[in-house]
Amino acid sequence: MSDKTPDIIKEDRRRERRKSFLRYVIVTGILLAIIFLWVYLGGGFSDGKRKLERMKLWSDAFFVVGGFTFCLGMLLWASGEGSFDMIGYAISTFFGTKYAGKHETYLEYKERKHGRRTDVCRYVIIPAILLVAVAAAFAVAFEHV
Repeated sequence: MSDKTPDIIKEDRRRERRKSFLRYVIVTGILLAIIFLWVYLGGGFSDGKRKLERMKLWSDAFFVVGGFTFCLGMLLWASGEGSFDMIGYAISTFFGTKYAGKHETYLEYKERKHGRRTDVCRYVIIPAILLVAVAAAFAVAFEHV
């Protein structure tokens, strides 16, 4: 039995890494699809635009999508850390006391909510940082064209 325990632990870690990698791939794929749609709608793939205009379009697409995604990731992080718990507690206490007649303390509320939290923010923040870095590279290349 003790011989199989490390194998089971290794398999669980391998499975968790695979799930984590898949999350990164999904988020990055969605973001790249949005960027390509942005560039396609802006005419970035047509021959009618000069190279300078295409570089600006690619830089703008990567920066705006990366910037908004980074802000979304930071909101997810703040929410995951419990920054908005007091607002949720106030609303649930108001409606719970007024209509259902039940009451729980803030500590009970926080313990109940804390068990359902997941670490979603890093799957959003890391690809967003990479997109902003690519936008910076396009901006540097844009200056040298």
